[in-house]
Amino acid sequence: MRQLEKCSIVTARDTMRQLEKCSIVTARDTMRQLEKCSIVTARDTMRQLEKCSIVTARDTMRQLEKCSIVTARDNETTRKVQHSGSDRSGPSVRERNTPSLKFLVVALSLLLLCALVALCVVGVLYFSKGVSSESVSDQCASAVEPMSAQLHNATAAAEQLKSHLHQVQANYENALRNIASFNETERKYEELKVKSRKAHEAFSNCSDCQNCALCGDGWKPFGVKCYYFSTDKLNWMNSRDHCAEKGGHLVIITSQAEQDFLALHLHENHWIGLNDLETEGKWMWVNHQSLTETGVTFWYKRSGQPNEPDNWKNEDPSGENCAELHSSDTWFDASCHKLKKYVCVKDKLNFF
Repeated sequence: MRQLEKCSIVTARDTMRQLEKCSIVTARDTMRQLEKCSIVTARDTMRQLEKCSIVTARDTMRQLEKCSIVTARDNETTRKVQHSGSDRSGPSVRERNTPSLKFLVVALSLLLLCALVALCVVGVLYFSKGVSSESVSDQCASAVEPMSAQLHNATAAAEQLKSHLHQVQANYENALRNIASFNETERKYEELKVKSRKAHEAFSNCSDCQNCALCGDGWKPFGVKCYYFSTDKLNWMNSRDHCAEKGGHLVIITSQAEQDFLALHLHENHWIGLNDLETEGKWMWVNHQSLTETGVTFWYKRSGQPNEPDNWKNEDPSGENCAELHSSDTWFDASCHKLKKYVCVKDKLNFF
């Protein structure tokens, strides 16, 4: 035992002390070195490991050789010193501890390698997570911007539609008021029309008024007017001129009562003061009033065939441009050149 102490045989405890003296990098030192070197990605980690000279398994073995940790040469020298007492004492303590020492060195090297691999994996995962978070953030930002623009456009469109809706609602209310006003006007007009017809009929049926209405020979009184039913036949133009010579004009029919009165005295067709000589299809009375202004029409209507006026041109190529009052109490268009009886009218006031 004393001889072993003199020869300074390295034990396991001496080996650990030598490792501490040689500053062999442990897992904790590796972590500190990685923090100092600011490793970012897996590739950067490998590069930084090379730059920082992190001890690998080979470096560990080299450090052990530099620190004069027991080598094969030391073992040989020790064996020479111990040769004299080898027969009595048997195998030395150092020889017995050499396999354990090698095993310890290999274990430490493997531990360091595992620590390095783990740090590389952690670095890769951390970098991937950081890149993925930045990518998601960029995608979210790029998606939010167009959505914000679309929201702004939709808000502006909604405001515009709202203003249009208010305008349409205002126009609709104005239209309702106008319709109500028109309906009221039409109702009053119908009431006045009925009252006028009743007054007209009452005045016509008054025998005293009929006796005092001096219309003249051949004229028949009705209301405030006198009517002349011709016995001769003329074309429409000559009939118009002849009525003017007698102080009147071809009859203008403005009511159902007047239409009924004329039909009672007709036994054949008579010219009336209606024509479309100036514009085809635009029928005008001899006083230049349109049918729309007088408000009454009594054209003949056929079932399954064109109604009157039909402007038939088989007899006259120029068409049928003058109106006649038929004995059936309806109007027909006819050729203005045909010879027909006619009805003239004038006011009674001309004779009072």
